[in-house]
Parts: sequence; structure tokens; C-alpha cells
Amino acid sequence: MAARQTVLVFSVADRRYALEVADVERIVFAAELAPLLDAPAHIAGLLNIAGEIMPVVDVRRRLGLPPREMNVRDRFVVTRSGGAPAALLVDAVEGVVDLPVQRIEEGAAGAAVAEGGELVELCRAETLVSATDTNATKPRTAHA
Repeated sequence: MAARQTVLVFSVADRRYALEVADVERIVFAAELAPLLDAPAHIAGLLNIAGEIMPVVDVRRRLGLPPREMNVRDRFVVTRSGGAPAALLVDAVEGVVDLPVQRIEEGAAGAAVAEGGELVELCRAETLVSATDTNATKPRTAHA
């Protein structure tokens, strides 16, 4: 019997990915972002959810996929990496599913799993969101 894992399936650039549900805090509709100066290219900006400020990681850019403008159908998947919140900008969220997990190959973001003959790339939150990303919202001090 194959091991099973409960995951959130989402898509980016016509590719399907999965993130363990334990890594997902919530899903929210795409919203206007505050710009973040001097941020890495994969940081789309800052998001404020109920007074909690977090960086938004553009998963397309993070994985080296073709970039595009954010639109109203996009979603933010809020996760915590190392205790700090971050939002992942994804094209669509398919839902939570219980998948039989088979290690097929190493992908750009982690191991791949099979679902009904289709590949779904299994991601880890700490692969998509680095400590540098979550530190982006912390105040910087001036050095003398």
C-alpha cells in the first residue's frame, strides 16, 4: 500500500504543485500589494492581512517560470516558514486532496507525486520561502 499525504494542490504556469496542508495557514484572494524597495526579483511586494505584514513570493519567478502580471483570479497561499508568515502568489488553488505519494524524480521544488497518472510536484514551504524572504519585512537599522 502506497503512503498517503494530505496536500493542497495549486497551479502555476500550467504546472501542478502540492504543498503539505500542515504548511498552509490560509488561502486568500489576490489583492493589491505594497511595493518593497530593493527586494529580490521573486518578491512581488508586501501584503497586510489583519495587521500582519508579510512578503509575497511570486512562485513563478522563484521557480524560474515565465513571469506575468498578477490578476484578480490569482490566490495567495499563506504559510509560515521558520515561524514567520509569507504568502505564495499562485495562479489557482485546486483544493485539498489525499494523494498516494510515490517518489518519481527530483523536481525544481522537491519530490514529484502521481495523481491519476498526472504529475504533481511536491513543494516544501522552506524551499519556496527563504529566511531572507521573511526577513524582508523586518525594520532595517542604520550602520554607522
